[in-house]
Amino acid sequence: MVVPKFDELFTTFLDYIKDEKEYNINDVVDYLAGVFNISEEERNKRYKQSGNLIFSNKVGWARLYLNKAGFIESPRRGKIKITKKGITIISTNKIIDRDIVEDNFTEENGISIITNEQDDMSTERTPDELFRENYEIIQQKLANELLDYVKNSSPEFFEKLVLDLLLKMGYGGTREDAGKRIGGTKDGGIDGIIQEDRLGFNNIYIQAKKWENKISRPELQKFIGALSDNNAQKGIFITTSDYTNEALETARRKNIVTINGTKLARLMIEFNIGITTKDIYEIKSIDADYFNEFN
Repeated sequence: MVVPKFDELFTTFLDYIKDEKEYNINDVVDYLAGVFNISEEERNKRYKQSGNLIFSNKVGWARLYLNKAGFIESPRRGKIKITKKGITIISTNKIIDRDIVEDNFTEENGISIITNEQDDMSTERTPDELFRENYEIIQQKLANELLDYVKNSSPEFFEKLVLDLLLKMGYGGTREDAGKRIGGTKDGGIDGIIQEDRLGFNNIYIQAKKWENKISRPELQKFIGALSDNNAQKGIFITTSDYTNEALETARRKNIVTINGTKLARLMIEFNIGITTKDIYEIKSIDADYFNEFN
């Protein structure tokens, strides 16, 4: 079954605890998973960036909303209990939807919730899901703009950019060592050589193409031939465009790392090449270990 939206948990959540007993939040998670037929596989799915469990996160947001509406309370750490207001609302409404919950937010117990007025995405996703999605949109926009700048740069600047990126990634030893090598060989399909580690035990051969058309198999074969002529074992092929399927298959067979324009822009963002930090937002969570009185 599809994992429900967090606001679709409200009714079942309140109905489960309406006997006014104290409940552990983990028990509520287990109960809701059973009612909504959430498989073990679905329960174990996590967000890629934070690593948080998706379903448990949705239950957590449902709990937050119900708490801020005054329908539930936390009498002590790790426990929840329905309030008189919650009993009234569950007994007078068959369905507890988001409108009912948010209508009960007050200045004292309410919170500012991230919403999306353009559509009903905010109902479909939790606030932190919206944050991650909007963050990814911003990152993609930045990557697109960054790639445009790269494509409009000179070939010499592109070689410098590749060098800066590889150095930031930990390759090449010192900039002086790497700078003497890259962009100077032009040896039959090789645009540069960079050290794999700071001690210089192994060299990596580089081909950098500032192209609009896709890199085809013949281009990869030319690079492979150049590697063979130099008894080289490792190569990186970097382009501002993309690769044909045949070229990618050839690269995989010959131990060549391929970086297309999209990946290049993402690596530049990750290693802060050609960008500057505008804002920093931290999403924090409770350190439960700190509150363990028996530590």
